[in-house]
Amino acid sequence: MVKYLDCTLRDGGYYNNWNFPYEAAKETIFALDKAKVDIIEVGYRSPIKDPKMGLFKFTNEEYLEYLSLLTHAECAFMIDVKEYVASKNQLDIPLLNEHVLPQAKSLFKWVRLATHITTVNETALMVNWFAEQGYKVCVNLMGCSLLSDNEIIAALAQMDADKIEYFYFADSFGSFYKEDVHRLVDLISTKYDGKLGIHTHDNQGMALSNTLEAIDRDVQIVDGTLTGMGRGAGNLMTEQFLLCAKHKLNLDFGSLEGVNTIIQDYYDPMKNEHKWGFSKHYMLSGLWDIHPTYVQRLMAANRFTSEEINQILNFISDRNTKKFDSETLDLAIKSLLDNKQNKGEDLQGCEIKPFKSCLIAANPNYLKTKQEELKLFVQQNEGMELLECNPTGLFKDNSRYLVALNKSKLDRIVDVGNIKKIITGQDKSANKVILKQCCYQPFEIGSPSINTEGEICIPDYDAGMYAILWAIQSGAKKIAIAGFTGHDSSTENSKMDQFFADLNIAFPEILIQSVSPTSYKNVNQQSLYSKF
Repeated sequence: MVKYLDCTLRDGGYYNNWNFPYEAAKETIFALDKAKVDIIEVGYRSPIKDPKMGLFKFTNEEYLEYLSLLTHAECAFMIDVKEYVASKNQLDIPLLNEHVLPQAKSLFKWVRLATHITTVNETALMVNWFAEQGYKVCVNLMGCSLLSDNEIIAALAQMDADKIEYFYFADSFGSFYKEDVHRLVDLISTKYDGKLGIHTHDNQGMALSNTLEAIDRDVQIVDGTLTGMGRGAGNLMTEQFLLCAKHKLNLDFGSLEGVNTIIQDYYDPMKNEHKWGFSKHYMLSGLWDIHPTYVQRLMAANRFTSEEINQILNFISDRNTKKFDSETLDLAIKSLLDNKQNKGEDLQGCEIKPFKSCLIAANPNYLKTKQEELKLFVQQNEGMELLECNPTGLFKDNSRYLVALNKSKLDRIVDVGNIKKIITGQDKSANKVILKQCCYQPFEIGSPSINTEGEICIPDYDAGMYAILWAIQSGAKKIAIAGFTGHDSSTENSKMDQFFADLNIAFPEILIQSVSPTSYKNVNQQSLYSKF
């Protein structure tokens, strides 16, 4: 009999930092129980102390007492093995004891150990430790499409099969076809006579078909998430599999009414916001074995055209694909921009009257709460220009410059309102209706600077960075910024903080003040209502 494990609250947490609303999470768990899902993987059991992370990154048992009310499903948590490694071939046992109760005192019966090939030895030790604590143990070997047969066999040789309930092989990049499933089942079965599991991703739209192929080859546990929620293209859709299992495989799953309701009320709106699921870019990442976070970052940034994303992925495919690396992504973006240099001569040469001060307006979610005050701020500072970072639509009636790098946004602009010029680093990128209003200002990626030819250098493909450097080039000695609120990602925040630190060194004579709250540490702040 095939078992089904749902891992929505674990795999889906990459979009909300595991901060699922209490009632939505509870409703999810009880809906899955009513659907007779066998195991619910409630989240991670992590020792990290990041305050941004929610309950389902930690699965603190004192907040999950309602799990004891489940009538069918048993509960699991996932361990990221590397978080509990003290040193090579050594586990941090005190840390494990701090965060994991013996099973007899726990609401959880199952643990799934997520490991890369680099931590297989420590995983084998962890299998023994959790078995001694009374848990049913699954091992989830990630990135199997990148591993050789010898690596997989060597990994299996480290494990005590008698202490493992299921050994999962994971299609982490969504690159499997049915022949890959067949080959891996046959390969693993030569060295392991225990029960197998498969974790599929849907980059190529193959998650369900690969799961069914695995079941046909006697794989005995499969998993997925509601709406496929997960990094990138996401996973096998729980609701899709349960329908198929009931009507085609004649498996005894229960009512899907609660599942359908929570999907409609919570997961569909969230999917519309974060846009996981199939796309041609995720398919390319599957075909080329590229970590899905590269695509996720590129799409979430909303800065690149489809063709540009393809070019960036092509660059990455020849380099670091196994894990996400921000430096590799930066290099890929720089390569794209280098190839576009010297293509915009027909938009160069537009004259801009120099100005001494400006307000650069960015994040529309903040700006709309202070729209009238910001307009007054500009009026009360004589000679101040307004620079709008990307078309927010909030200052349409105000005389302003529109500063943008995003080609896809520029292509959608038709009515820009009372605008002086559109300043862009995109060659021939604007809609033909407004082409005459564009001024092309070339840029490259690197430390913030302006060279003797007037070319701007910014450390990232970021309209805010570009606007600040363009304002300095245009003569501004005092720059107020609004809506530079900060990013959820600490990596993105640190990059912007470094930008402001480098600006202070490169242009010490320029006053840059944030007149709205910001999480950036290297920019000075003042009240919007104080004298600038």
